[in-house]
Amino acid sequence: MTVVGQLHFTYIIAESSDGFYLIDQHAAHERILFEKYLDEYNTGDLNKQILLTPIILEFSPSEKEKIFDNELLFKKLGFDFEDFGGTSISLRAVPNILKIKNYKQLIEEMLLNINTETSTNSIEKIIYTMACKNAVKAGDKLNHQEILNLFKELSKCKNPFTCPHGRPTMIKFDYIDLEKSLKE
Repeated sequence: MTVVGQLHFTYIIAESSDGFYLIDQHAAHERILFEKYLDEYNTGDLNKQILLTPIILEFSPSEKEKIFDNELLFKKLGFDFEDFGGTSISLRAVPNILKIKNYKQLIEEMLLNINTETSTNSIEKIIYTMACKNAVKAGDKLNHQEILNLFKELSKCKNPFTCPHGRPTMIKFDYIDLEKSLKE
């Protein structure tokens, strides 16, 4: 495929010999990040970024309890924290892959996906949440190199055709169908 450009800072247009594709940049990037994070989680290779200055976060008493009840899971996901008294925690390290800064909101969303048995499904939901929060969004302007990198990484995915929760990452339009539609 050859990249043609970006449409409405939301979709990437690419063409091939038999048609063209509309790629949802957010859904595609979610898929890429989800598979990368899941692989790193499963192999234990999720790198941490030690924060120069710890971040103090406030949670409800039940949220704080759930965080510490699942401390090993959070550590495996790349988070390090300590009790800071009351309903506070001191966040000391975050997954190196995260580019977002609203860690409190992310942790709260992750807590919603933690089941008492931390099943594979709940872990995938947590990793999906991390991928979703970190993926490029609709409306983000991408330069040509960023688009090419997105294509390259998407082509390496086990399932490049849908985002983690099943939305298509791309739609193909055949030239034959396009020609028929325009000739009628």
